[in-house]
Amino acid sequence: MYLENRRAANDDLKLRRFKSFQGVTILLSLFFLLPCSSYAQSQSGQRGRPLNGAQKLTSAPASFPVPIYRQNVISTDYTSMPTANGNQITATTRTNDAPSVPFEWYQNFLNRNGWSVDLPKNEGAPPAMRNGNLLMLKANKDNDALMIICSKMPRSPYTTVSVCSMHTK
Repeated sequence: MYLENRRAANDDLKLRRFKSFQGVTILLSLFFLLPCSSYAQSQSGQRGRPLNGAQKLTSAPASFPVPIYRQNVISTDYTSMPTANGNQITATTRTNDAPSVPFEWYQNFLNRNGWSVDLPKNEGAPPAMRNGNLLMLKANKDNDALMIICSKMPRSPYTTVSVCSMHTK
């Protein structure tokens, strides 16, 4: 009886881990399919190659609509990519802070400065979202749209903060 219960508990744990992994994979896949991703499969079928027109920048342009998070920063990279609706700029920052710290910092900035902020519903969210390791929001103001994702993957020493800005014409 003990062995059967142990096997059932082990099977349940494997299923929960799979569902958790599956949920995070789906969320990240959706993020990478949205217009605010700058890397995808190239025409030759190789992954990780920049899309046509993507450029690595040395800093955010003056027109970037929000400040870049600067606390406990390890590094920040910037990418620009033209799209059919305008230009997309992505700032990717790695920080030693927990995901909730830069996420709250951006939320406060956006709310104080008249942005319309949309947060995803937590119902049915994968464990990474429920335990605070994956936080996302979308924001709009005038002709600017933002997607902000703060995430910390298991075993990662840092949090990744991705701020994607799209200015439409």
